[in-house]
Amino acid sequence: MEHKRLNMMTVQEAMDLLEVSRSTLDRWRKYRNLPYVKIGKEVFFDRNILETWVRQHTVVTEQTAGDPSEQEIITIGYQRGTAHMWSALVIKELHLLEDELQSIRPASNHVVRWHNASNGLQLVEGMIAGKIQIASLGDYPTVLAADLRKILPKFRPILIAFDGKSKGGKGISLVTEIQSKLMKPNEIIKASVATVPNTSAGYRLNKLLLSMKLPEVNVLHQEMHASMRNLIRGQVQASMMWEPYLSLMTFNQHGRVLFDDGLGDDYLTSVVADENWCRRHEAHVVAYLRAHLKAHRIIREMPQRAAQVIAKATRLPLAIALSVLQRVRWDASIYERDIATLNGLCETGLNCMSSDIHTFVKGEYVQYAARRLSLPAPSDFPVSGDWSREVLY
Repeated sequence: MEHKRLNMMTVQEAMDLLEVSRSTLDRWRKYRNLPYVKIGKEVFFDRNILETWVRQHTVVTEQTAGDPSEQEIITIGYQRGTAHMWSALVIKELHLLEDELQSIRPASNHVVRWHNASNGLQLVEGMIAGKIQIASLGDYPTVLAADLRKILPKFRPILIAFDGKSKGGKGISLVTEIQSKLMKPNEIIKASVATVPNTSAGYRLNKLLLSMKLPEVNVLHQEMHASMRNLIRGQVQASMMWEPYLSLMTFNQHGRVLFDDGLGDDYLTSVVADENWCRRHEAHVVAYLRAHLKAHRIIREMPQRAAQVIAKATRLPLAIALSVLQRVRWDASIYERDIATLNGLCETGLNCMSSDIHTFVKGEYVQYAARRLSLPAPSDFPVSGDWSREVLY
């Protein structure tokens, strides 16, 4: 082709060479005077000029990369005690992120730190404080982060991928003590019910109580491990729990799940990042998402290996880890269905607008990460229709 003879590169070739997305390339053209040539409606780049421009804009980084005082610290927030986000634990234990960072910039001085939290609100608070750059969140804390964008102007979280998903709300349910006389949900009016506030479980408990017109139920706010302990001891009569606590209670014959088929709406988890940080560190974001997609593939295709990693890190029985992993849909794809679910949470839980969610969701990072792994990126965004059984990321 003519542009090849002229040593010109297409936009896609330039993206592959620089390992950046189309949005970053356009931003550099607009704000950093990245040289380009426009022929008709097509944009091209002279390879020699492009390489010169890159050297001029990276010389400072190269000179300071080996200086310990110039370490690039990346803090990842995860939740060891929430099964639908165990992909982050797989990334951590198998050092998938470190491998990705080394492969894209071997001379860089990266330090990856992992921050374990007992619930998503703690991670949102860490992001607001600027201490956490990327976090795994349940669907309600995800929507809460989106809503806080309007209140805190400097807080710019974005959803960059989904994580574990369960159709119909499976993975969160109401649990009673195994010997409890509470057999029906409406009988909990007599009970003390525990859950973690401002979480996916807490939201679903509030929604359940409102639907049954039981606002006077005594709800105790406790972390999940405390709820499990108090339920076993008989100090509370029920608890709204997420996996793996549901499976742990039934496996040990300590509890009975009242909603085996879920509570209705899909249960989603996501990967959320600071937008300003993402713009400055796009290669790091893509590296994490590549690790994220690799972790999903390991869980789907090598569940036994993934379960061994999880069991060792959490001290759970291998049978529980394996069973839970195999019942979750591990898929980073962003579907219209998923956005509709978040909109529902937004409108019923926080009174925010659906437009807030559309602004909050950014699919280009995971699409680019998929292409970098030679995976066929989704042809449309968000993906329409029902969840695919064959195509998962």
